[in-house]
Amino acid sequence: NTMEGSIKAQVGDRIKRLVEKKYSSVDDLKSAIIDAFELSNTNITLSYSDTDDDIVPIESDTDLVAAF
Repeated sequence: NTMEGSIKAQVGDRIKRLVEKKYSSVDDLKSAIIDAFELSNTNITLSYSDTDDDIVPIESDTDLVAAF
């Protein structure tokens, strides 16, 4: 599955919107965030805020589908 859409990413107090990108895996999303923030540390964790405002980790491609 390929997920397509805009996401808002936050690293520390910096926030960026990644507009209209396609992600086929968690690794694709991580790469896009690492590139957007020009990070040297590639060991990052991902999470999203769901409709109940709970913070949910994105650890697998299945989690990525749920996040979109």
